[in-house]
Amino acid sequence: MKRAGNLFGRVTDFDNLLLATRQAARGKKGRLRVAHFLFHQEKECLRLQAELRRETWRPAGYRVFEIHEPKTRRIQRAGFSGSRGASSSRGSRPTRC
Repeated sequence: MKRAGNLFGRVTDFDNLLLATRQAARGKKGRLRVAHFLFHQEKECLRLQAELRRETWRPAGYRVFEIHEPKTRRIQRAGFSGSRGASSSRGSRPTRC
């Protein structure tokens, strides 16, 4: 296996973060949380970049649910959230799939 050098620098590059947010939002732009994030995309990417470089970024929790077709499976889905505050600010309201 070939080792990639300076990977962290490339991952935290601002242009890479912009591209990653556009790809993650594909097919979800009509959702309120995604639209809000994209409206503030540059500010959110700068904040994310700073948190990653300071090593203070922590991922938000996963939503766990089950599907029963064709067999029962447990699914864990990460939400689209620029910050932990965005996902936790919904209070006790259920998250949509």
